[in-house]
Amino acid sequence: MKRYFALLFLLSLTVVLSGCGEEGQERSPFEEVNPLEGLQLQAKPGTVTPTGMTVVFCNTTERDDFIYGVWYCIEEKRDGAWYTIPPLLEEYKLVGGGPTVGYEVPSASAIEAGVSNEMEYDWSLPFGTLEPGEYRLLTIVNCMVERPNCKDYFMTAEFSIGKTDS
Repeated sequence: MKRYFALLFLLSLTVVLSGCGEEGQERSPFEEVNPLEGLQLQAKPGTVTPTGMTVVFCNTTERDDFIYGVWYCIEEKRDGAWYTIPPLLEEYKLVGGGPTVGYEVPSASAIEAGVSNEMEYDWSLPFGTLEPGEYRLLTIVNCMVERPNCKDYFMTAEFSIGKTDS
């Protein structure tokens, strides 16, 4: 049953998302990010490199029904605005935009209340080596599908390349 919900969650991403897989950098379509008080996504200090990083999901809420999939995109900050970075290879684009998985992880992982989860991202194949600048990794957090009024929450972890540690 959980596999069904995880598959449904991932399929919904292909319909909901567009923009991260466009040719050329375009302005980010994600205006409302990090809307959940008590749920944070952060770059783990000391892990940021031009080709990847470890992200920490921290849940201090009472809810234990949040899940995250493997979909993500990278955005670059220029002139105070966020722009999407398109994947380098066609295989890393979904119908709705964004890369597919470049490494093996479960299709969705539970984020339990009061604990943090770490996930390593290696974007060398989907996005290449990032130049010095300000970036954010954007992913989706959702509640289990059977919960009423379930929706997607766009979460970001901001980081810098070639500047002080993120």
